Amino acid sequence: MFDLNAKTAVVTGAASGIGYAVAEALVNAGATVHVLDIAMDAAAAAVARLKAKYPQAQAFSHVCNVADESSVEAAFDAACAKGARIDILVCNAGISAVGDVIKCTAEDMDRVYQVNVKGVFFCLQSGCKRMLADGKGGRIVNLASIASLIGLADRFAYGMTKGAV
Repeated sequence: MFDLNAKTAVVTGAASGIGYAVAEALVNAGATVHVLDIAMDAAAAAVARLKAKYPQAQAFSHVCNVADESSVEAAFDAACAKGARIDILVCNAGISAVGDVIKCTAEDMDRVYQVNVKGVFFCLQSGCKRMLADGKGGRIVNLASIASLIGLADRFAYGMTKGAV
């Protein structure tokens, strides 16, 4: 596929689903991968699965609530603790809530917005300042959803926030 040896990637929401698949592809291409997830046990289990499948894998788990700026900063600090730079950032973490525009509560909307939009913002801000610090830049992938274009029944807040991304 491609060679990512000597590259470091941070993937949010990487303990399962699409985030895990992205982390696996990056490890398979030779990148050092930092698995960020809100559940530390799940992040650690994802890293264990990666290392079992790819014994040469350099993968690390970090707890990170993308909706909390200080949690994001702490996770990015931990990922860069040993002098590593961030070459690749994949903003994947996201949540949903059940409800159409009538049934969606303000609390649901706030919660989904906090993770799906503000979480991307916090990660972009934290990642970009680290990528730009040494003048080498990096690559960023923000994952949205087809639901931002066509909508899903009873997923108003999800579609709206993914459209923002």
